[in-house]
Amino acid sequence: MDNKTQKKVALKSRSHDPKGVAAIYLKSLLELMMELFNLGYAASSVRREQTVQLREPSEQNSELSMKLRAARKRGVELQLELAKCPIKGWWEAPIDQLSLEELKLHKRRYEELSRMLIQAIGDRATDPHSDNSSNLPKT
Repeated sequence: MDNKTQKKVALKSRSHDPKGVAAIYLKSLLELMMELFNLGYAASSVRREQTVQLREPSEQNSELSMKLRAARKRGVELQLELAKCPIKGWWEAPIDQLSLEELKLHKRRYEELSRMLIQAIGDRATDPHSDNSSNLPKT
């Protein structure tokens, strides 16, 4: 029985049975309360599902943010290392636009870089604490 029908029945029976009218209104009120409770429970369930669905992307976002911060920090560290490097900027200019003096300077820098690399490889090969000697290319 819907609310309109219940009210009509209540109005007709009001003069005959006041307890019956109260029972009809009480029943209607209880039905409305149950409906409100069910709606609230359904809304709570939907919110809980949304929270669960958002948790994984949120965790992925946090993980990616941490990786991004680490990559930025590593970029800054690399820039600081580059600033300390004794050989600066030799790779930036196009070779065909260099003068003879600049070409000779580049040659000396390449030779210096080659010596530094050979020394670093030698240091790694002779370091007793390093296990990189098996990874060196054989010449």
